Amino acid sequence: MTDNLDDPTPEQYAQFSTEVSSAGFAWIEAVHRHDSAEVWHGLDSSFRPALVQQWLYDNPSSLADPSAVGIARDDLAAMLAEEQPEHPLWQHCERVSMRAIRSATAGIEDMEVGQGPRTRAISVDLEIVHLIPMEDLPVDADGRKYHPPGAAVKSLPLVMHLSEGEWKVAGIGARLLSPGWPPVWTELPQELVE
Repeated sequence: MTDNLDDPTPEQYAQFSTEVSSAGFAWIEAVHRHDSAEVWHGLDSSFRPALVQQWLYDNPSSLADPSAVGIARDDLAAMLAEEQPEHPLWQHCERVSMRAIRSATAGIEDMEVGQGPRTRAISVDLEIVHLIPMEDLPVDADGRKYHPPGAAVKSLPLVMHLSEGEWKVAGIGARLLSPGWPPVWTELPQELVE
């Protein structure tokens, strides 16, 4: 068995694909349950700060809140981007961030979903998982849903990042949001997302 992820064995690729897909399914189920703590935990350590920075950028009056007075903008963003934020402004940031996530998942979180035929590697630690609404798939003679080879079906791409041995959502759809003032959207190459 090789440890080289640039040339994985079929067994390594299958395990790798299963782990990333399981993380994507668990995350979308948390969105479906409106479990904001689990959704937030499932976001990558770059995606969380970018969402917080977007909220602060769009709501500059939050910096004048009594709980934020005397705290530098970057420090406040770091406090709100923690996996379990405790700052009083978190309730407002959380509400807006969860609304943005639900909007980005475009209702798919309320459907039974399956995985596309395979994950797509962007790099050693980035993969795209396609979540496909099962209701859009045809049924075979045995009553099982299947994805016809070569057929185009609607899907929700999740960009997954492997960090410290755990897969986290780094992006929803065909774009990645990077931290900054304001955060910057980067389009992924179309051939990776399809």
